[in-house]
Amino acid sequence: KAPFLGAKVVSEIPLDELFSLINRSALFRISWGAANAKGEKWEKYEHDFSERLKAMRGVLDERPWLSASALYGYFPCQSERDDLVIFDPTRKDKQEIARFRLPRQPGRQSLCLSDYFAPQSSNRMDIAAFQIVTLSKGSTEFVHRLPAAGNITEAFYHHGLAVQLTEAAAQWIHRRIRKELRLDARQGKRYSWGYPA
Repeated sequence: KAPFLGAKVVSEIPLDELFSLINRSALFRISWGAANAKGEKWEKYEHDFSERLKAMRGVLDERPWLSASALYGYFPCQSERDDLVIFDPTRKDKQEIARFRLPRQPGRQSLCLSDYFAPQSSNRMDIAAFQIVTLSKGSTEFVHRLPAAGNITEAFYHHGLAVQLTEAAAQWIHRRIRKELRLDARQGKRYSWGYPA
């Protein structure tokens, strides 16, 4: 059961909580380029990158260049074949406000996300949670100003950090949703458009 219906803004996600959720392996190996490093080379990267991350976190306290916020909410829904049908949460007459056609696996179990929601034929109403996170327009502007000022290396590191903090913000709000819905550890996955089915 959803704690509320409709959408709600979280105007500021605490930075310390975001930094605690950063996937350091993804940050260091993917965003900061140490993907193939092994052994002593990886240990050096890990040490140097950890120090850089700590310094970048300190700078954010003095000169904040990003601010994480989110919009999330719970909406009544039902499935219809491969579609997830979303209804207006303010009305009782099942007014459709959105319909998402979701991909079905071509093999394996031939599953589709719509399979996990109550079908229209059941006459049961289900709930879908949606979320959007941002690090603010200011973060993008800040990162774009760095190479213009000749700081290409800093732009690279700041962009990588912003990417991973965005993912951390998505994880933070997802945890909030799971807690509000009282889901256990094996329930409540987060799916994003753009990922393969």
